[in-house]
Amino acid sequence: MTNEKLIQKVIKIQLNDCSQLPDIHSDDIIITFTMVKGELTEIPVDIHLIYNDIVCWKEPSFFEDPGRFREICKILSEKYDNKLADVVVDEKECSVWLYGDNLKGPSIVNRARKKIRRRYFKKKNRGITTR
Repeated sequence: MTNEKLIQKVIKIQLNDCSQLPDIHSDDIIITFTMVKGELTEIPVDIHLIYNDIVCWKEPSFFEDPGRFREICKILSEKYDNKLADVVVDEKECSVWLYGDNLKGPSIVNRARKKIRRRYFKKKNRGITTR
């Protein structure tokens, strides 16, 4: 398969709409973003999104693509709104493939996570007054 065809195949498989995700009935949703040996395409690594030991989503992962993490966080936020407390990166499994030599990779991921946590805690603290 040519690189162009493989890229198109991966794009078709990728999460692109929040309706592709399962409903989760919880007020405190924490998703684990991890990477495992690729099975979906010829790409050697797949992304798995896990909630309470349940794989909610799988897709192939391009090398050095922390921007994809940010895109996935946006889709998760659309689906789970302010019930999404965090998207935790399994650093042991992800750091080499997710960041590679991209020195900005960790900060891209941290900013996306911070945005989610800020939104979640803002919702949690609504209505609480201090003296």
